[in-house]
Amino acid sequence: MVIHVLFHAKSIAPFRPCVDGLFAAWAAVQAMPDARLVPAKYQEPPKLSLKRGDRVYLLDLTYPAPVLENWANTADVTVLDHHKQALEDLRFLSDRILKTFDMYRSGAVIAWEHFHPGKEVPELFRYVQDRDLWTKQLPNCDLVSLGLSEVIQDLSLEQALALLPSLAIGELAQTGRHIDIEIKQAIAYAVAHHSTRCVIGHVVPFFKCRTPRQKQAYSDIGHALVNANPKAPFAVVQTGNGWALRSENDRADVARIAKMIGGGGHRNASGARSELPGWMV
Repeated sequence: MVIHVLFHAKSIAPFRPCVDGLFAAWAAVQAMPDARLVPAKYQEPPKLSLKRGDRVYLLDLTYPAPVLENWANTADVTVLDHHKQALEDLRFLSDRILKTFDMYRSGAVIAWEHFHPGKEVPELFRYVQDRDLWTKQLPNCDLVSLGLSEVIQDLSLEQALALLPSLAIGELAQTGRHIDIEIKQAIAYAVAHHSTRCVIGHVVPFFKCRTPRQKQAYSDIGHALVNANPKAPFAVVQTGNGWALRSENDRADVARIAKMIGGGGHRNASGARSELPGWMV
């Protein structure tokens, strides 16, 4: 029997971690050391060589129902996710696929509580959730997030997993302080130099990230653009060959917008890698 653990990553080759997905994978491998970890991306299901009795876990992401049902013909499939669009798309999955969807927990915390029932959620997992859900209630949440992203961004999967147990909240916050000024400068530059685009009939603020710090701060840039444009329904930030859509509670539901261009995510934070002609002008 092979245990395949698919977890969300920003990029596969080269590997670029999504922090929430990486921590979900870490939670899984602590419980199942022999599991096969598979970095995966939305809309790009990996090719799995499955045998009868194998198990497949999807952490912090999912795929269309036909893909999962096909895997379930051979293996036991479990989905642990928290993205709104996944909840809407996969609510009619057959009962043979185990699924946990909770928009009020991050992928990392859902995975921890699934694989380690009854055990207290580690502090660093709670920080990952605080940032991923944009609640920002823990002390120095943004600084810890900056520090965490900084220390893992250039590591391989194996290197990142080896490093995670040694990380400390205080040291991560200190690392974050060193780059916080540059991040704030990147956000201020984006607010001052953004343009507008028409996206699915909506005129919205738009910014294309070019520098490493801009790309690192893309989510904050998106929210800053929304706040700087009170009449805009949402904002779009281009990062490489992808687009991040950001909103606020009193604005548009960008999960629905993203679905229209082949993406998905949360109500106020979604993304897509669209190839649809004319979706943005």
